[in-house]
Amino acid sequence: MKIPMYIVDAFTARPFADNPAAACLLPQPARDE
Repeated sequence: MKIPMYIVDAFTARPFADNPAAACLLPQPARDE
């Protein structure tokens, strides 16, 4: 399964100014196992 991944700027209001964070948008909630 392909899962889209995005890199976002975390903890800042300015682009490229602080920590990068990866965000994966799942089509449904992940299972516990």
